Amino acid sequence: MEFFESLEPSIILLLFFIALFAGYIDAIAGGGGVIQVPALLLCGVSPVAALATNKVVSMVGTSFVVLKYALNRLIRWRYVLLAGIPCFLGSIIGSKIAIVTPEWLLEVLIIASILIALIFSRIVKAEEPGSTESRNQPAFLAWLTTIGVYDGVAGPGTGSFMALAVNRSLKYNLLTATAIAKPINLMTNIAATLVFVFADKVLWEAAVPMLIANALGGWIGGTWLCQKDLCLLKDC
Repeated sequence: MEFFESLEPSIILLLFFIALFAGYIDAIAGGGGVIQVPALLLCGVSPVAALATNKVVSMVGTSFVVLKYALNRLIRWRYVLLAGIPCFLGSIIGSKIAIVTPEWLLEVLIIASILIALIFSRIVKAEEPGSTESRNQPAFLAWLTTIGVYDGVAGPGTGSFMALAVNRSLKYNLLTATAIAKPINLMTNIAATLVFVFADKVLWEAAVPMLIANALGGWIGGTWLCQKDLCLLKDC
């Protein structure tokens, strides 16, 4: 795929603002891909190119969110190290599956994953923080690795899925769970991005302005969340 293709300037501008909003939402609760992927599809981008472009954008945006959480000392790095490599490898496997999947089937999978993510966000709620004795590390590792594979194949809602999985398995409040999930989500984004870039699937004309907007939205969202909910850490 050539570095630049023919997208109307108005479409690129629209995708810029969509990515800005998606980055903000992703920093707060995850699920920015639920916004960005269908936007790319509606603009006529092929399913695999939409996934690939979204991964590049999300990787950059999530990097800024991780930096914001790290500066506020919210991340529990031991859990990131525990799940990071399995999730990285899982995302590589998932993205390779996405590349060889027929486009019509991949589009169906993407639409289904978006609907599932939206329903999931309405039904499944975060649990109250628990004691250290109630933390289930095997469940944490199993859930996060499975979500890592999903992130490579489709991806919408991954941030939300990971945060809730951390919340339920490790019994941290949602702010800390999100802070743990974000670096792991960054690793799955990097893994999928590497696969898609080497396969020449990224639509760079859309990716470049969107990643700038997504990073800005992620930084704003991360700043707001840390200022609003930092006091919750006293209860962790």
